[in-house]
Amino acid sequence: MINLPTHATTYTPQVKHVTLDLRPVIDRAFKPTLHFQGTMSIGAQLARVHAGIPQVIVRGPDVNVRRVRAVVGNISVVNRGSTFVAHVTWAPVNQQGATVGGVKCSPASTLVTVPFRQTSVSVPLVASTFGIPASPYYVASVQVLPRVIQVTGASSALVNLSPIALSPINVTGLQQTSTITKTIPIPVAGAHLSSVTANVTVTVVPGVRTVVQHVPIVIRGATPHGHYKLSAGWVDVTVFGPQSPALTAQDLEASVQVQGLAAGQSSRETVTVSVPSPWVAQSVSHSVVNVQALP
Repeated sequence: MINLPTHATTYTPQVKHVTLDLRPVIDRAFKPTLHFQGTMSIGAQLARVHAGIPQVIVRGPDVNVRRVRAVVGNISVVNRGSTFVAHVTWAPVNQQGATVGGVKCSPASTLVTVPFRQTSVSVPLVASTFGIPASPYYVASVQVLPRVIQVTGASSALVNLSPIALSPINVTGLQQTSTITKTIPIPVAGAHLSSVTANVTVTVVPGVRTVVQHVPIVIRGATPHGHYKLSAGWVDVTVFGPQSPALTAQDLEASVQVQGLAAGQSSRETVTVSVPSPWVAQSVSHSVVNVQALP
C-alpha cells in the first residue's frame, strides 16, 4: 500500500497510439564471400582460402532480407606472407555493396585460416674465413654440415635463391682444426629453414714456403690501341701452403691496373697477385712497378 498526501490525486494513463511491426520475419541462407584488402609481402601468394562455414543465415523483416544480395567478410593481408588466422565479421550487403540494416547474421563472425602458397627449395650453405693461422699452419679446407638445407616459403620469393653465406670465421692464430656452430641467416622474410644452425669445420695443417719464379705481369684496363712499358715484366712470388702439388708461374696471376693512364703519362702501380686456394701469397719481389703509357 502506498500512502499519498491528502492533497494528491490519482489518474489512470491512457495509451493513445501503439505501433506494431507486422512485417513477417524471415531467414535466408547465403554462402559467405571473403574479400582481401591491402598489399601482401613481396613475393607472397595466397593459397585457396575457405570461409570455414558453408553458409551464413540472415534474419530480419522480409523487406530488408530481400535487399541482401551477399554476405561478405573483409580480411586485411597488409605485409602478410605466411599463414595466419583472422577474425572475420560477416556483413549483409545489397547489390551496390552497401551494408543492409535491420537484419542480423548468424553466426555474426568466424575465425578463418588464411594460408599462403608455399614451396620448398634446396639451398647450399657456404662458409669463408679471414685472418692468418699461427705459423706454420694454413687453412687446408672449410667444410659445412649440413651442406644443403631446405628453405620453405612463398613460391615467387624463392625463385633463383642464391647460396646462403654464413658469417665469416676468424682463423687468426689458429693452431688446430676447429669446429664452430653458426646460425643460418634467413634468406627471405617469412621463410622457414630445415635447420637453424650449421657446423663449420676449419682444418689447418702445417705448410711450407715456396718461391714461384718469373710470374708474368698482366696489364689490366688498357685502351684498345694503347701500348705500355713496365719497369719489370715479371715477379717472383713467395707463397705459403701445401708442399704438393708444386705451383708453377702459370698457376698464379700478377697484374697492374693502367685504366685512366693517358698516352705519354707514367705512374707507379701496385702489383696485384692472385694465387689458387689454399695457398696464400706472402711477398712479391716487385710490389710496385713503373708503368709508362707510350705515345
